[in-house]
Amino acid sequence: MDQQMYSMNDSLIKLYAIKSFAEIGPKTLQALLIRFGSPQNILEARYDELIKLNSVTDEKAAKIISVSARLSDSKKELELIQKAGIGIISILDTGYPAQLLKIGDPPPILFYKGKLPTEPSPALAVVGTTKASDEGISIAVSIGKSLADKGIAVISGLAAGIDSSAHIGTLKNGGFTVGVLGSGLLHIYPKENQNLSKMIQNAGCMMSEYHPETRVSVGRLISRNRIIVGLASAVIVVEISEESSGTLNAIARAREQGKNCYLYDPNGKVSAGDQTDLKLVCFKSVDELKSMLDYMIIGNNGD
Repeated sequence: MDQQMYSMNDSLIKLYAIKSFAEIGPKTLQALLIRFGSPQNILEARYDELIKLNSVTDEKAAKIISVSARLSDSKKELELIQKAGIGIISILDTGYPAQLLKIGDPPPILFYKGKLPTEPSPALAVVGTTKASDEGISIAVSIGKSLADKGIAVISGLAAGIDSSAHIGTLKNGGFTVGVLGSGLLHIYPKENQNLSKMIQNAGCMMSEYHPETRVSVGRLISRNRIIVGLASAVIVVEISEESSGTLNAIARAREQGKNCYLYDPNGKVSAGDQTDLKLVCFKSVDELKSMLDYMIIGNNGD
């Protein structure tokens, strides 16, 4: 698959400068765009106007005001990223994934390799523990294959265990899959998935909200869950272990976004109370999951 590229524009240069040089996070940047309407208007805002937003401190306001002097630096950085074969798109561009516009804190800028997912193509997230059992790995691969056969994209996080297995299953049957990183695209995590990431970008998309040189961190791995869930109509949880804080966070993100979670529970160990509390729908086999697919795509889209 050829690398999809969007042309650099003035809004992208200014948005990147505000994000990077003023160190403004997704929620605050979203609030600024809602309040002022455009990156240009943000840069032209007065100090007293900026600090009216609760999330803009005196220090942040001063940094935003200073950004106008760094626009040439912003353009140079973006050009270097593009020369490295990495696509860049902002929340203001028409090719930006529409599903992410529905979440509370969409990433203002996405860096990617491959082809961005587009609506109305159906997509489901498949997540689970990095300490997966043989059964969990087998089920994740089977789910990936089944979704590929149905033309449903698989969204996951390239992590060891369930994530990787879901990606692999999708690729085996010629499906479209998206790997969302908690690091920059030049620092694939985990390192042993370098080859898998190349396979994904050739047949789907690798993406990150972080500058390509950004190293992985626990906070970034957790934060990217909102993107994994945001790109999907629903979330399939294959296996949870005692160390599954990331998976539990993905379930919480799904609740926040009003999307169902489907948990593989072959032995019926999850109580009705837990299913209600966590808003889980349990399934005992891949065949049972297949029978739910139409509802998962059409009947639960987070709207």
